[in-house]
Amino acid sequence: MTAKTIGVIDPYLAAPIQRASKNLSFYGMILEVCKRLVDFDEVTMRLSPGPSLNAMSTVQLDKFSEMLNDFVSGTNSVTVSLMDFVKKIFTEANTYTIYGPQNPFAMHPELVQKFWDYEAGMIAVMANVFPSITARKPWLARKAINEALQGFVEKEYYRTASPMIQKRVQINLKHGLTTKMTGRAELILLFGIIGNAVPTTFWFLANIFARPDLLERIREETSQAVLCTYDSATTIKHNVINVGDLKTKCPLLVSTYRETLRSIGNLASVRLVTGTHTVQAPGYRPYTLKKGAMVQIASGVIHSLPSVWGADAGSFNPDRFISSTTNTEQFSSETNPNTAATESERTATALPKGVPSAAFRTFGGGSVICPGRHFAQSEILGFVALCVHMFDIVDEETGKAFEIPVRDNQRIPLSVMKPVKEPQVTIKRRMGEEDAFWRLEL
Repeated sequence: MTAKTIGVIDPYLAAPIQRASKNLSFYGMILEVCKRLVDFDEVTMRLSPGPSLNAMSTVQLDKFSEMLNDFVSGTNSVTVSLMDFVKKIFTEANTYTIYGPQNPFAMHPELVQKFWDYEAGMIAVMANVFPSITARKPWLARKAINEALQGFVEKEYYRTASPMIQKRVQINLKHGLTTKMTGRAELILLFGIIGNAVPTTFWFLANIFARPDLLERIREETSQAVLCTYDSATTIKHNVINVGDLKTKCPLLVSTYRETLRSIGNLASVRLVTGTHTVQAPGYRPYTLKKGAMVQIASGVIHSLPSVWGADAGSFNPDRFISSTTNTEQFSSETNPNTAATESERTATALPKGVPSAAFRTFGGGSVICPGRHFAQSEILGFVALCVHMFDIVDEETGKAFEIPVRDNQRIPLSVMKPVKEPQVTIKRRMGEEDAFWRLEL
């Protein structure tokens, strides 16, 4: 890793760099990252990747509904770390949705903790300096997960998984990957569906429940997405939350989600310069990038620039993305102005006036953007809306709103920042909802 590294912290420079170019390659850089992340062998590194993530939101939302209805009911309560609460629900629901009932985490429950052991130390493993010695705990955790994923493929448990996983496995095997390497390929996807989704949802919940005024505003706003009926035979109340309505009719909820992403996103978009390339941007003289250099677009820095976001860039403003009219959401035209948004991709939010599209980078940008972003938005908005309406989540000791967690800026992860301390909370049903049944629908 002796090549020159160039950091970009201005969205107006980021825009021309993130555009597709034969001289700026995302894939050339990401191949080395994937090799170290999942421990691919040399043969595998010469083969092509599998297909992208498809939407499976219906199965996912049904699983969330089932798990949250069972989590606590009546007048009972559960005391737990807020992060552990999210880890439990998301790990089980996401792996079931995507990898099926015979997924490695269902077959080997101890892998849940091992995944987080690896996540906490994966940068040390990826440094690749005798990791079995210098980063033994996360290295052993990765080894256990990889072995379980290999068994998932060898025993053909993937045949009960989602169509996306079935196709991924079949394509990888068809193109020469061994069963061992095909299993390891799935570790990359696990970081998206668990490693990023869990801390993002944790912060989203924390930002709402730690602010009682905001919590009440969101409860009031999202009530328009709730359909309430009563079972005449049992008198049990049935509530259905429409996730489509959450996205298009609840701007405060979506704006709070986007502001959460802005405040915790630490993704560094990378490009490998494969040929001499000149970058031009308004206000800057032309700059020539030479072959072999690596360019990093520092999302965390761009997300906090007062020159981009205003004087309150360092503060959490849940109303920041609220627009007076329904607008295409950030994951479509705001990220790539040449992409037309479908009806399902619209929300009642928009980037603040004067903020360039390249400044909001939680899921990447330009020609390389996370394929699972719409799935992530639906699942996280739906999950949080369920929690807002079903539960009171309060500080374990005081019984009141817990303190807003502080970001751990000393521990820099690959994408989403973690808290210094995880709030210990008590979760119970809201008054009047003790025995109600809640469900999410698209």
